[in-house]
Amino acid sequence: MKIKIILFIFFITSCSNQALNLNKIECNYPIHSPVPGGVINITILDKKLDPDLIFVDKKKPYLCKSENGNLHVIYPINLETKKDVLKVTYDKNQLREIPILQKTFRESRITIANQDLVQAPSKYASRIEKEYFIALKLKNYSSQKINTSFFMINPIEEGIMSSEYGVRRFINNKPRNRHKGLDIAAPKGTVIHSPLLGKVIFTGNFYYRGNIIYIDHGEGLISSYSHMDKILVQEGEIISAKEIIGTVGETGRVTGPHLHWEIYFLGETIDPAIFINSFQGP
Repeated sequence: MKIKIILFIFFITSCSNQALNLNKIECNYPIHSPVPGGVINITILDKKLDPDLIFVDKKKPYLCKSENGNLHVIYPINLETKKDVLKVTYDKNQLREIPILQKTFRESRITIANQDLVQAPSKYASRIEKEYFIALKLKNYSSQKINTSFFMINPIEEGIMSSEYGVRRFINNKPRNRHKGLDIAAPKGTVIHSPLLGKVIFTGNFYYRGNIIYIDHGEGLISSYSHMDKILVQEGEIISAKEIIGTVGETGRVTGPHLHWEIYFLGETIDPAIFINSFQGP
């Protein structure tokens, strides 16, 4: 019994909030997709370089070594970036210059007569501000390695993608925040699965996003699930891939039942589709 308790404590501790670590074995991460909302994934062939001295855009990237010893540099690209290139440096000297490709995002224009759905009443202002800072902290959460691969399953087995990532939204002809997730429409009560092993770091209810869950998948990879009907997991719980975490709902500010699914990597929101569709093995 004592051994089991020690092992359990070790596992929970390994999922705590820690600095990023160099993954020396697996590099099963999304392929190079240098567009706004994508990731760069490049290989550094010089095996003598000190990983601690490698930066992208003056920030620390995610680093991993494949079985042949090659170093992979993986870094998210901000959806709103105005840059044409990202610079990879070593000890302040430039190693590579990665062009950021242009991508055309669809526009969505809708008209809503009910002004409470367009602009939140002032009485909710303090609540919304508090929830904004909670979300900001959660998307920048970073822990040790949990997964050997970041390949994900679709959280809803049978659903229809009703809105893709990056859509430019206009309500009553006024620009709104970009759509930074995938919307998957499904009947109320449809089960939602965790796409990957992780630890539940937050459950709650937000004004805009309704019943919501945040899951830490390790090393700067976070996912969130909004507008849920039922939440079936608790904060601190370790959940496996494919485990049911809740059901589809229409809580928060929505026009119908669906799941809003977001992915954050090293603090940036990126397209969840690349974790399902655009993958390369080790």
